[in-house]
Amino acid sequence: MLTHPKWSYLNVMASLSICYQLLCRELTIFRSRFGERLVNMGFVFFTNVIVFNYFLAPMGMGPNYGPFIMVGAIAIFGLFDLMSYVSEMVMDMEGSRRITHTLSLPLSSAFVFASIGFNWAVTSAILMIFLVPVGKILLWNQFDLSGVSWWRFAIIYPLIHLFFGYFSLWISSIFSKASQIGNIWTRMINPLFMFGCYFFPYSSIVAISPLLAKVLLINPFIYITEGLRSAMLGAEGNLPFWICPIALSFYCLFFVWHSVKRFKRILDCV
Repeated sequence: MLTHPKWSYLNVMASLSICYQLLCRELTIFRSRFGERLVNMGFVFFTNVIVFNYFLAPMGMGPNYGPFIMVGAIAIFGLFDLMSYVSEMVMDMEGSRRITHTLSLPLSSAFVFASIGFNWAVTSAILMIFLVPVGKILLWNQFDLSGVSWWRFAIIYPLIHLFFGYFSLWISSIFSKASQIGNIWTRMINPLFMFGCYFFPYSSIVAISPLLAKVLLINPFIYITEGLRSAMLGAEGNLPFWICPIALSFYCLFFVWHSVKRFKRILDCV
């Protein structure tokens, strides 16, 4: 059986080598900004954990609400960090289009865009992992690391950030003008976040309305928060764990496919 020359072994290996070089370039840029980004994210994380654990918990939220919010923050805040990449991408698309230099590499456009989302995912995963020891310090005895299912964590954590990388790439392809950046937060991120089980467990939605709970399962943020909490706090009261990585995998495939499709049309590339 003949193999299409575009997908021959040597061509695929050459493409992966170029993708690796693009990742190294991204990590070099990331390293120069790592301290600033970590401090910024640390402040947001610190204020959330302190307020929800030490101020709101005594008001009837319960002693477990602090760890609940802490794990939710570790799950969700990676997206907030990646929004800076989205802004840069959108402004570049409307302005000088420096991305065309990357597209001039001997690499298919699909590989280029897929590698961009993957590289964003890697930087997000590296940054957010530092929040785990910070959360342990802030909560101390309230958060027991021995109760973490590390094999579940090893499955769900990379998938969460892979989702964020390709979701951010997809957002960049949807909002093509810098003037629309504000709409990203109000029309997309905010409703997904508010109904994404950051402040409450999915079981509380089921208790209010089973029908609404089923409808809200379209929100990928639910699988992110529920999946990581199942890994770090235990499966009781959360969605069945394996539903979360399976759902996130499907979302990743959709967003990378649709992002590539839209960018090809916008930039008129093959």
